[in-house]
Amino acid sequence: MSRARQLLEEYETSFRMGSKYIEIFSNPTFSELRDIGEEVRFIADPKKKIVYAWHPDALHDDACPRLGYGSQWERKVLLPGLASQDGTQYIAHTSESLEFLNTRHEENREFAQTILKADWSWVNRYISISDLLTLLKITWEKEPVSMAQMLKNRELRQKS
Repeated sequence: MSRARQLLEEYETSFRMGSKYIEIFSNPTFSELRDIGEEVRFIADPKKKIVYAWHPDALHDDACPRLGYGSQWERKVLLPGLASQDGTQYIAHTSESLEFLNTRHEENREFAQTILKADWSWVNRYISISDLLTLLKITWEKEPVSMAQMLKNRELRQKS
């Protein structure tokens, strides 16, 4: 591993949640994600080009203030989500705070467009987010499709 990559991937912080100790990693390696578990919560920050990941028992509301985003993190241009291990990668499959964004309101519609226009390509180095971004776009455009259908479509594309 290159020295630069070692510096980018690191343990960020930790906190107690009840009897559980939650560690947050920045730009986590696959090994660090696997150490967290088969499922991880994450948040990607396009300005800092950092992905933070932690155990899913801690919600975004628990972790984001500890990362300096404050209690209003939901209105910042960040990509929060939940990802699961699929072989040798983690795939983002939901983002509750963004999926339920009501884009009928002009302010939310503008915010959704800002999220979709941001460059998230770098996140795929850590967690595959392509399906999640497609789901968000479809959800915000109100086309009915389920994540299960998207995953099935992805499997069919991989087989062909």
